[in-house]
Amino acid sequence: MLTWVETNSASLNVFINLAMLAVWFIYLHLLLFAYIRQRKPKILINRGSGVGLNAHCLVSNMSQEPIYVQSILAVLNKDDDSWMMAVTDVESLDRENGDTTGKSGTNQGPLSQGHYMDIGTLGNLVERTRQATDLPDTDEAPSKVFDTFEIIVVAAHGPENLAIGAKRTFRFHAEADSDNIVPETVETKQISSPWERRRVHRLLHEHL
Repeated sequence: MLTWVETNSASLNVFINLAMLAVWFIYLHLLLFAYIRQRKPKILINRGSGVGLNAHCLVSNMSQEPIYVQSILAVLNKDDDSWMMAVTDVESLDRENGDTTGKSGTNQGPLSQGHYMDIGTLGNLVERTRQATDLPDTDEAPSKVFDTFEIIVVAAHGPENLAIGAKRTFRFHAEADSDNIVPETVETKQISSPWERRRVHRLLHEHL
């Protein structure tokens, strides 16, 4: 055995060096992947503090850095038609009480890591978006008029020029005594690809 090792020592050294190079390459690749994943922005859109259309819509920043919420878009969908409206400005108890200045009048602004903002009830957001449609005024429940309701959050992150974003779709369900609205997916969809971010950037310009 020792004779074979001595005879093939050059080849063994080459093999060992290649193996060590492969290990270091994999190790550095994992470190880079973990770093990129850690730096990747993440925005969550959830329901809370209520049920159905009375539930509040919460936007959370789970990124490692603060983000600046630039706009919040709401979309009502029915078949192949859709109606979009910016709901960044607040219409809540603060406004009803006459406080419409500063932070209480808008959801636009910085959001620190791990913090969240309440952008209003889903019912209020649906009704505000519904007023922007070209459909005739009706007292019908949203579930009888629309299929889904979508929230899109557009934000700035770090030194990047293109806006980042996230979106979540909710589906209407008719119940015996009221309407209900539930998320279509468990997770919030992150808008991270260059094509999607350019599209969001155009939407932001349209709703300035």
